[in-house]
Amino acid sequence: MDEQQEELAALNALHALDDSERSALEISRSRDAELDDLAAELELTAAELASLVPAVTPPPALKASIMAQVRERASAKKLKSPATSSRAQPIAWGMAAVLAAGCFWLWNERSQLAQQVAAMAEVEAEARNQLIRVRDERDALDEKNAKAAQEMGQLAAQLEGMRERSQITQQQLVTLTQEISELRKKDAFAQVQIATLQSTVAAYKEGVAVVVWDSEKHQGLLKLEKMPPVESGKDYQLWVVDPKNPTPVNAGVVQVDAQGFAKVEFKPVDDVSSAAKFALSVEREGGVLKNEGPIILIGP
Repeated sequence: MDEQQEELAALNALHALDDSERSALEISRSRDAELDDLAAELELTAAELASLVPAVTPPPALKASIMAQVRERASAKKLKSPATSSRAQPIAWGMAAVLAAGCFWLWNERSQLAQQVAAMAEVEAEARNQLIRVRDERDALDEKNAKAAQEMGQLAAQLEGMRERSQITQQQLVTLTQEISELRKKDAFAQVQIATLQSTVAAYKEGVAVVVWDSEKHQGLLKLEKMPPVESGKDYQLWVVDPKNPTPVNAGVVQVDAQGFAKVEFKPVDDVSSAAKFALSVEREGGVLKNEGPIILIGP
């Protein structure tokens, strides 16, 4: 490949060859692979440079000017001489230089673009790695959440079991409390003695006297109904008959209202080990320490 062939390749890229020159260049390209590669590279560079130039509307006189140059060039070819060829050579080399500069510029752009693509690929790889780490962390968090949910379910089941057991225990406690209360009532009733006093005296036959005695507390309640009023200066007095005591134990004075009714709580003045009987007598007003008057009610 000589300089003239390089010149033809540069002019061919700019579509500045006539038919004979183009035919000669094609023959040379078919025989010289290096020349063919150069011509192809120059054609590609010229096309890329052309694509970078913005499109403009040609002036109206451009066509006439181009046709005039074509006619002049056709006339010049007839009178072509070596001197003419030598004058065209600097122009071709200038064009080749321009094409070479364009090729260098495109190569530089391609290199920068390749660097940007490589940087973007690196960023993409890093983003992919971060995405994988985030996904792994999310999977681990999901696993922890699932495990926590399972543990919460187990705790909820245990709590429900404890509540059921607590309810059963409370029911049992209520039942036991009721049973204890019943036992206490039974025990309380077992400690209570009820006695109805009766009279052999005609004046007191209609009278009613009931004594409720608590042997544990050593106290009781007396209720009188339809009892006739006592004489002036007299009072009814209650006595507790204890087998271990030689004389009845004083339990206090009892006063009735106009209807002969009385309800009083009493407690013997001395300790009573066992209340075998209760008696009601008529004594001096204010009561006496030892029984003096007649016993009008006694029982049981």
